[in-house]
Parts: sequence; C-alpha cells; structure tokens
Amino acid sequence: MEVDYIDEILKGKLVCPEPEGDGKPLSVPTKSVVIEDTLDGMEADLVSDLGFGEKLAVVYDLNTKEALGGRVERALDSIAKVVSVELPGRPHADMETAEKLAKETESADALIAVGSGTINDLCKFTSACVKKPYAVFGTAPSMNGYTSVNASITVNGLKKSLPACAAMGVFLDLTVLAAAPRRMILSGLGDSLCSSTARADWLLSHLLFSSKDRREPFLILDRDEKILL
Repeated sequence: MEVDYIDEILKGKLVCPEPEGDGKPLSVPTKSVVIEDTLDGMEADLVSDLGFGEKLAVVYDLNTKEALGGRVERALDSIAKVVSVELPGRPHADMETAEKLAKETESADALIAVGSGTINDLCKFTSACVKKPYAVFGTAPSMNGYTSVNASITVNGLKKSLPACAAMGVFLDLTVLAAAPRRMILSGLGDSLCSSTARADWLLSHLLFSSKDRREPFLILDRDEKILL
C-alpha cells in the first residue's frame, strides 16, 4: 500500500526517505490538509477544529466570492462572528493591499482566505505581520504555494519573496478547483514543473553558500509529478 505522505507528515510520522537522512521525522506547522471531491457542508467543522476563536475574517475578491467565498461565509456564520472582507477589482499582492487588509481584519482572531495565489499570499503575509493564524479554502489549482511559508509581495514595484505564516488549515474542494478557468489550471502545472529548476537552485546555494541541501521535498513529490506529466 502506498504511503499517504500528507497524512504521515501532518502526524509527524514520516522519516526522511533518502538513505543519507538523519532519521528524524519531518514536521510542519500546518495542522490540517483536506482534499475531497466536495467540502460542501464540511466548512464549519473544518475551521472549528483549528480553534481559531470567536471572530473570523473571511477574505475574498469578487470572483472567489462567487466560486466559494459566499458558501464558506454562510457556513462559518454558525460558529463565529464573521467579518467579510471583499478586496475590490482585481487585487494585487502588494504591500499597500496587505496594509489595508491588516486594518480591515484588525478585530478578527484569525483570517480565512478564499482564493488562490493572490488572496493566499496576501492573507499569509498579513497573518505573519499581525501574528494571527490563518487557513485557506483554495479556489483554483493555479499554483503550488498553499502550504508554503513565503509570499510573493510587490514592494515599491519589485516583487519579493517574503516570510509568511503557514496556513493552519488547507482545504481543497476538487469540484471547485476543477471549475476554475483553464488558464489557471495550466498555471498550476507550470508551477509544478518548476521543481527541476528549484532543485538546481537549492543545490547551487548549498555549493556556494553552504546552506543545507534538502532532497526530501523532491522525493516526496516525485510520484505525483509523474502522474501529472
């Protein structure tokens, strides 16, 4: 039987699968990753299990509100006081928007992102800045950063990769993801393909600057990448 890598990592049971590993189990700050054909009716329980508090800010834009945000908002209204934050137009993941988001969610105990790249980056970066937890309901398979601990934020016209907060929960409704625009689905495949250059960058950093060369992420993804290709 194949190992469920996500489940094993979340439980802190997966030991580095490479021969030269240190024998210690891998660990991540994320508590829950749920991927199902549909999450309809499960939203409140998924967030409740994270213990976020009594006031939740649900963050979306016009498109992601229609795709999933409205449904999440209604579900969470049964377990907490909901602060609705709709980012206008086509939001950008920049410092100005992040600062506005921090103000609009000031009274909330946690942030709930409903979206993909831009919304997720804004929420994870803002969460790190204000030291509040966050979770994300994905709306498109357009990138591979739902669980990453950095965010692509534009600062003074220059896009930077900045430290961010890990999502405590990542919830992916495959029916919603499959309904995303085709260009966003193709973008996600492109993000997955970049692992080859990422591995080369990681090795180069190790050779030039003596940073640790970690191979575990690539070994764990190898099986799924072959299916994607």
